[in-house]
Amino acid sequence: MIAVSAKCIVFGDPHYRTFDGLLYTFQGSCMYTLAQQCSSKQRKFSIRVKNSAKAHLTYTKSVLVSMKNTKVSILWEEDICIRYAN
Repeated sequence: MIAVSAKCIVFGDPHYRTFDGLLYTFQGSCMYTLAQQCSSKQRKFSIRVKNSAKAHLTYTKSVLVSMKNTKVSILWEEDICIRYAN
């Protein structure tokens, strides 16, 4: 396996800059997958965001990072929750 460094960014009302540098804007109030393992068999890694709308603006309400048995939820205006499942 070759290690490669890359980043994607979510910002503003919500704008997304992808790993390859392209810029997208998604105004929908729904769940988006930012990144995930390519193989659907035994998926061990994913990052998902949930957008919500408020007063004519769309914003990222939550981020869920899943890696093997650990899930980290980052919620708008709430505490960070880390769950580990055996």
